[in-house]
Amino acid sequence: MSLRHWGIDALFSDVKAGEDGGDIKIANMKTVAAAWKLPPQAVVAIGDIDLDVHRARAAGLRAVSAGWSERADLARLEAVFRSVGEFWVWLEPQLTDQGSTAFRQAKT
Repeated sequence: MSLRHWGIDALFSDVKAGEDGGDIKIANMKTVAAAWKLPPQAVVAIGDIDLDVHRARAAGLRAVSAGWSERADLARLEAVFRSVGEFWVWLEPQLTDQGSTAFRQAKT
C-alpha cells in the first residue's frame, strides 16, 4: 500500500479499500468517520484522481488532492499538494494532539 511505502501507515487506525463487485468507498469513508467518533466534515480524505474527491465529498468529508497526479481535480479543492513534503507541511497543524504525536513518530 502507498501508506506503508511513504512511511505514514502509523498515522491511520483504520484503512479501508475498495472491493470487487461494487463501489463501497463512500460507505467506507462514513464508517471510518463513525468509528473515529467524528463528524464527516472533521475528516480529510486525500486522493490522486478526481473520482476520489467526488467520493469524499459525497461522504461529507473534506477533500484534498495529490496534485502531482495528472487526473487531480485541482480547480475544486480545499488544498492541492505537489509533493508528499507539501502534504506533511499542511497536515501537521490539522492534527489533534494524539494525531500530532503519531505524525512526528512517523516522520522520524
